[in-house]
Amino acid sequence: MANATPFPSAYAGFFRPSPVPSVLSSQVCSVVVSGYDYRNNTMIEFNVAGTDQEKLDQCCSACSSSVGCSGFVLSSGTCSVKSAMENRVPSRGVISGYYGKTNLRRACAV
Repeated sequence: MANATPFPSAYAGFFRPSPVPSVLSSQVCSVVVSGYDYRNNTMIEFNVAGTDQEKLDQCCSACSSSVGCSGFVLSSGTCSVKSAMENRVPSRGVISGYYGKTNLRRACAV
């Protein structure tokens, strides 16, 4: 039994390790977490497309250019830009990001 395998060949395709999710990051939005939604406080909402990293970048970019944005929630191809990151609830498949500072840029009247 020197060449024995731990599982019969009939089960070879059944025992597979789970894929490790890729690590998403952003240089602008300081903290990126997965598995949490933040209810309410949505300022704008729009669809995003591309890879998970591209979707994250689009969402973060929208937040960083929106006055009063604190963060965003990315879920099923929809980005929700948030004025406050409150009312956290566990939610599978959701990515959330915090903008490094609240964008307090003011519009100037001419």
